[in-house]
Amino acid sequence: PRSLIVIDVATGRKTSLVKGWLVVDSLAWHPSRNEIWFDGVDPSFRVAIYAVEGSGRIRMLANGPDLVVVHDISRDGNVLLERETTRNGILFRREGEAQERDLSWLESSEIAGISSDAAWALFSESQEGGGERGSVYLRRTDGSPALRLGDGLAQSLSPDGRWALALESFPSRRLVLLPTGVGQPRPLDAGNLNVLGGAFLPDGRRILVAANEPGHRPRVYVMDVDGRAPRAFTEEGITDGAAISPDGRSVALCGPDRVAKIYPVDGGAARPVSGTETNEVPIQWSADGKSLYLLRRGELPARIQRLDLATGRKQPWRELMPTDRAGLIRVQSVFVTPDGNAYAYTAGRVLSSDLYLASGLK
Repeated sequence: PRSLIVIDVATGRKTSLVKGWLVVDSLAWHPSRNEIWFDGVDPSFRVAIYAVEGSGRIRMLANGPDLVVVHDISRDGNVLLERETTRNGILFRREGEAQERDLSWLESSEIAGISSDAAWALFSESQEGGGERGSVYLRRTDGSPALRLGDGLAQSLSPDGRWALALESFPSRRLVLLPTGVGQPRPLDAGNLNVLGGAFLPDGRRILVAANEPGHRPRVYVMDVDGRAPRAFTEEGITDGAAISPDGRSVALCGPDRVAKIYPVDGGAARPVSGTETNEVPIQWSADGKSLYLLRRGELPARIQRLDLATGRKQPWRELMPTDRAGLIRVQSVFVTPDGNAYAYTAGRVLSSDLYLASGLK
């Protein structure tokens, strides 16, 4: 989740005006100095240009299918905007293969996970191909045609491959289990939580839920798929990551200070991960339980290191970078199998960019 925070340079006081959004991108002060205009994606997945007042009141100025970048606002109210046409694609590689395989399906595919045997990829489709509510797909990594499972944003594949965990979008924001074969969807009740994401634990009967209660920062909960109420096991302010131990008893996450810690799922004090630095995100726990795969987000190429939990030593594991770099702006949603024999990631690209001078926005 993303936020917009204003800092008073005289006092150092911080005021959070926007909390828990999926995207908060570029921003500009309005000439009145009473508002900040920004482009973003709100928790209900609406892509638009917004204005936020100092009181925290937010209103929509204009919406559309593409993220429009706000560059500047003139004194007479004209706005310099950039419209980007973007595309997300999925790249996959198994150990021993000479090159990465493109598993993209429609115009904006984003990986949500790969099975432990690297045979299946779970992913989402957004933009026009995904429909108004988004679409969840399952595809063999050999490139066979994808199977649409249902609406929503893909989250995690169950260990036995029978269920896909998805997050329904506007208006419910609830979790749902989608069958990968014959069966009916099973909604999961997370109470009053604003759910941000989820993942199966190795036993397949419990899931982790990243969420926040109204007025609170995100934390991680555990809940049973049979409907038992979620129970929090981390402090508030969890920032990134989710590497689950092979026995399902611990999860490596980045805490409020953006440094990795190991949290016991059954409760208890978290312990720091020796050898990690700020913004090194744990993305996978090795199958033997002895190592963590770490990623520092925002870098190109995306560098993955393998950390020995006993010694705190790190060794470079992979550098992820598509062969075709045209328009590439980010590598995201990186997944590694526990045995380290395969990986998949999403490559985000800008296909075209147009600059506009807009008037009449209020």
